[in-house]
Amino acid sequence: MDNNNRFSILILEKDVLEYNYYKTKFNEYAEKSKSKWHYFSRSKNEKIKMEFYTKYIAKMRYLETHYRTNNIYTDCHRLLENQPIQQAQVEHTEPIIATLIEPPLPSAPTDIYRAINN
Repeated sequence: MDNNNRFSILILEKDVLEYNYYKTKFNEYAEKSKSKWHYFSRSKNEKIKMEFYTKYIAKMRYLETHYRTNNIYTDCHRLLENQPIQQAQVEHTEPIIATLIEPPLPSAPTDIYRAINN
C-alpha cells in the first residue's frame, strides 16, 4: 500500500479541528455582526465572517472529498450496511389502564424543624 493512500487519524484530527475552528469563528463573527454593540465595526465583522465562511466551506468540501475516497471498509461497516431493516414487533395485548396513586400525607414536623422555625 502506498503511503499516500494510508489513513491517518492524526491528520484527520487536525483537519476536523481546523473545520471546527473555522465554524466557531464564523459563528462568532456572525453574532458580532448582528450585535448592536459592534455597530461601528459591523462591515469589518461582516468581511471577517465571510472569510471564515469561505474557509469553513472549503474545509468541509476537503473533508468530504478526501475522506470519502479512502479504502477503509471493515466488517463493522459491512454489518451496518447489510443489516435488514427490522420491523417493530407489534403484539396485540390488553391495554394497560393507568390508575391514580394518591401521594402520602405529610408527616408531623420533627423537633429539629420546630427548633429552626421558632
